[in-house]
Amino acid sequence: MKSFFRALVVIFVSAFTFDASAKLQVLTELSPPNQTMVNNEVSGSSTELVRMILSKSNLEGDFTLLPWARAYHLAKNQRNALIYSIARTTERETLFRWIIL
Repeated sequence: MKSFFRALVVIFVSAFTFDASAKLQVLTELSPPNQTMVNNEVSGSSTELVRMILSKSNLEGDFTLLPWARAYHLAKNQRNALIYSIARTTERETLFRWIIL
């Protein structure tokens, strides 16, 4: 379980100013068991961790499950968007602010 938490990567888009008072658009793809859909709500082990982080940070988020390409595009181009789980690559390094657990 510990290795799972080290592997989880959450990012905020850095192209726009982050407004902590605004609700975040939290984006992910279907990737069981980490990101799933249960009773029309995004769920799964990674999702629960992200919900906990947001709660402890006093942030609110609307969770949306999308195809990967659409979620990635929105995360790069939309204000106050957060995407998880994503690999940290050289090409993506400067596109996002990274939070690594």
